[in-house]
Amino acid sequence: MKKIIPAFLGIIFIVFIISCDQNGKKKLTDDTNGDVSLTEEETSNVLEEDRPDSVLIIGVWKKADKQLWLEFKSDGTFAKGKGKSVEEENMKYHLNADSNSITIHNARGIRHARYKLTKDKLQITFGANKRTIELDRIEKRPK
Repeated sequence: MKKIIPAFLGIIFIVFIISCDQNGKKKLTDDTNGDVSLTEEETSNVLEEDRPDSVLIIGVWKKADKQLWLEFKSDGTFAKGKGKSVEEENMKYHLNADSNSITIHNARGIRHARYKLTKDKLQITFGANKRTIELDRIEKRPK
């Protein structure tokens, strides 16, 4: 019995060491199939252009020649404002990256539009009249 306890502890220790990454970094997994993907450090080094649109759109965008700004949040809501004031908040949006379309739920109802998105530019084209607004990414809301 005295030999079994140290052997058992030794096996647990070896399993623990093997399960850790060489540098002790936590591995992130894909919840859908459990495959190991990137470490937290590797994830932070991924270029924003390589991230899906649903992540890339998050942030504050401002129309260059106007005071209009939009802030898209990770919870699927966005805010709209002009200058320092907020005009509408907690409006819902949904992106469909396959068709490059965005659905916006605001006080005027549901609107469907097409979008083009890069790290620093967002272009949204509305409806049949093809009215387009171009926005630049900014650090934070105007104050």
